[in-house]
Amino acid sequence: MRSQGLSYRRLAAAMCQSPSGLCKKINGQTKWQEDDLRWLNDHYGLSSDFVLGLPSKSGQQLGVM
Repeated sequence: MRSQGLSYRRLAAAMCQSPSGLCKKINGQTKWQEDDLRWLNDHYGLSSDFVLGLPSKSGQQLGVM
């Protein structure tokens, strides 16, 4: 967010959420909702794995069963 010059308040307003609610999601105190993850992907191209802090799956091969 910092590198994009985006504040919690601006992002929260754009997502129609309260700044405190968004802060809790970012800090892991509240779970992200599917609609939040879709919005972040649509507007910023962020994957749900990135938002959720999951390890990147790039480079892993998918096994075929």
